[in-house]
Amino acid sequence: MDELSNLGKAITKTSDEAAAQNNYTQMKPKLDEFITMMGEHLKEEEEVTPEILRKNFTAEGEAEQVQKIVKSLGISGNKKFLPLIYEAIQDWNGSEKAKAFRASLPPPVRFLW
Repeated sequence: MDELSNLGKAITKTSDEAAAQNNYTQMKPKLDEFITMMGEHLKEEEEVTPEILRKNFTAEGEAEQVQKIVKSLGISGNKKFLPLIYEAIQDWNGSEKAKAFRASLPPPVRFLW
């Protein structure tokens, strides 16, 4: 993750087009790997976590826990991760579940993307 971040920073900080292209070439497979890993992680989270929550919480309790998670991410974290989470929910549970998830978010968070 640090290497991916460092390559991204190097691309944005250099005025040398050849160096930027070289960094991009190194970054691309790492980014693809990261996206795959995050997709697998989010899929697991989406398959496992809701079932655990349903077994241990009421619908209201589950919604409360989701809200705590969203709040813990902060504005920056939500801006980065919620679009990915939304897309993952849409892929694995369909657009209606994804829309319901987005509708459950507090208005300031809902409008970040």
